[in-house]
Amino acid sequence: MTSAELPVALTIAGSDSGGGAGIQADLLTFAAHRVFGTTAITCLTAQNPDGVTAIETLPASFVLEQILQVHRCFSLRALKTGMAPTPRPSSLLWRTFCVPSPGSRRSSIP
Repeated sequence: MTSAELPVALTIAGSDSGGGAGIQADLLTFAAHRVFGTTAITCLTAQNPDGVTAIETLPASFVLEQILQVHRCFSLRALKTGMAPTPRPSSLLWRTFCVPSPGSRRSSIP
């Protein structure tokens, strides 16, 4: 199925090379709920089920560019955040996704 046939969600999170968490787990969860998943990767990890050995944080400007490109092309129905490179989202990210506009509501994917 395509993004035109399914609700679209964006996950902003880190990548787990072991596949058990982060972007990889989010995409599996979205698919299980018949949601088309899009991503903005914040961090890359070197890890396996035994632990994390290294983390590389992507520049905030690159993370924001991923988010803007997804937002421009998809009608997002949900936003999920995970590992972030900074404690607070950027001002633009906050205004774009976290402040409800008139008539909007926050919800979760069942």
